[in-house]
This record gives sequence, structure tokens and C-alpha cells, in this order.
Amino acid sequence: MAATLLAVACGAHTAVAQDAPIAFPGAEGAGRFALGGRGGAVLRVTNLNDAGPGSLRAAVEAEGPRTIVFDIGGVIRLETPLRIRRGRITIAGQTAPGGGITLRDHALIIAADDVVVRHIRSRLGDESRVESDAISLERGRRIILDHISASWSVDETLSAGSRYDPPERGLYDVTVQWS
Repeated sequence: MAATLLAVACGAHTAVAQDAPIAFPGAEGAGRFALGGRGGAVLRVTNLNDAGPGSLRAAVEAEGPRTIVFDIGGVIRLETPLRIRRGRITIAGQTAPGGGITLRDHALIIAADDVVVRHIRSRLGDESRVESDAISLERGRRIILDHISASWSVDETLSAGSRYDPPERGLYDVTVQWS
């Protein structure tokens, strides 16, 4: 039996098997087929430091498919933008205890394929004197942001844009939902 194809796009035409698993129950839109860290390592965030062992940044910068869970809740004061450059990642903010996870002082930047980010707050603020977006989607395929809160931005709060030059550097199949 041939698979039924569903074409969804944000800027170009991409075909995905309609019966492919979705990122998580309730995932909608063009980004719902993001693989995230499915089948990869589970990395634990154990502190609120900007960098170093047990930090969110160390988990984001790790290689290979990975799901990031939180043993701690609170505010992470970023010293530089937090860039997701390596795809196949799930940031499961809903696993943080207490009040959850808030990023502040610098942007969350996504430039990778198969990214799932859930239940994260981004509060850029002006104390770092950085003129930036709270969240920026620069390039990638199959990206879904779910239950994201962004505010206190100096530029746009959330921006999604790409030059598509070359085409594989574009931004395709993106969902921002319940945010």
C-alpha cells in the first residue's frame, strides 16, 4: 500500500508521509513531523549556569539526537545567545519543577533541522544592552515551538526569516502553537 503524501511548507514545497509519527500528542501544523531527539540520548539539566557540565547550553551543543529534561527550575541568565545549531533536539521544558525555565539576557536562536522546544520562557530584557529578538528562527526544517512565552524583547519578540540562498539554508515546515 502506497503511503499518502501530505505537502506542507513555509516558503517551499516539502513532502512528508502523512502516517509519519508526530513530534508529540497534540502537535499541529507544518512542524508537527519534527523528529526532535526521538530515539537519542536523554540529557539532564542539573543547574542554572550559562555553560559547563549540567547546563542547558552544554546539552544544546551536544551532538546527535537528544532530549533535554530538567532536574531544576528557575532563571538561566545567558551570557551569549543560545544557538541551536545541531538538529534532532527536543527541549522538554515541561519537565522542569516549580515555575519552569526562563531564559534571559540573550536570545534563543534556532538554525537546525528537527527541533522541538516546549514550555520555555524567553525574556530578553534590556540589562544586557543587546538589541535582539527574544526568539529567532534563522533556518531549518521541521521546527515546532509549543507553549513558548517570549517578551521583554528590544527588537521583535519572535522572528522567523531566511534568505533561502542557497535553498537548503531556508526555513521550512514551522509551527508555533499554544504560545
